[in-house]
Amino acid sequence: MIFIDFRIQQGGVFGYVAMFPPQLMGVCMFGQGFAGALCNLIRIGCVAGMPPSDDNDNDFIGSLIYFCLASVVLILGIILFIINERQDFT
Repeated sequence: MIFIDFRIQQGGVFGYVAMFPPQLMGVCMFGQGFAGALCNLIRIGCVAGMPPSDDNDNDFIGSLIYFCLASVVLILGIILFIINERQDFT
């Protein structure tokens, strides 16, 4: 069921990108791949930096760092989206 939502979202993203010049479709695909790799690399870094243990503080701090980094990436994406909307070709 979850994968149906992902397909709808990805179709919406590619439909939105179709309004841009054709050479930007490759940039969108690169961004999709980079986002997946970045999420996994950040999670690996959090788990390596704060390994799970019997003490729950490491789990909480690692999760908090992961959430904060995800929030920073989300805010950066919103800012870049707003800048992109103001470009001449949009």
